[in-house]
Amino acid sequence: MAKKIVEIKDKIKYHNNDYYYDIVRRNIKIYRKLLGYTQDELGEKIGVYKQYISQIERKNYTKNITIGIIGKIADVLNIDIKCFFENSNNGNEFLEIPEKNKQKKLYDEDYYYDIIRYNIKRYRIIKGYTQEQLAELVDNSIYYICQIETGNPKKYFTLEFLGRIADALEIDIKNFFEKPKNASK
Repeated sequence: MAKKIVEIKDKIKYHNNDYYYDIVRRNIKIYRKLLGYTQDELGEKIGVYKQYISQIERKNYTKNITIGIIGKIADVLNIDIKCFFENSNNGNEFLEIPEKNKQKKLYDEDYYYDIIRYNIKRYRIIKGYTQEQLAELVDNSIYYICQIETGNPKKYFTLEFLGRIADALEIDIKNFFEKPKNASK
């Protein structure tokens, strides 16, 4: 089994650590501007200072951008969180721009993490990997993968780690934000 995983791992195209941050950062800025929000207004609506929004949007800043914050920004801007993971070249290929201040329900951080947990497990199973194999592909422990999938105890993981899992499973990171068909929220 170990040899097979090593062979698979050698074929996987892993993105560098900044790849997903750069996509999300760019799209947050594009959507914020398209919808007419200042950094102050957006920060106030999600409960952070303007400087934090400025840091998120700044190139080469990769600290403290959590899935929870990305989810809050998506909720305030009334867009699907998956839009922040679109990797278009010119930044103007967005289909639907919602009206400013016509806000959808704000979810707590756990809502997005729960969807991601569900999909990590779902795609791991679809790809035919055990937790142990996925752990090896992402250079982490089986214990950590188990905690992520079960949410027990709550583990909040970084965008970088989520990107690494997407790369290992050879799927688009946006797939982790697909709501389960039976979701009630």
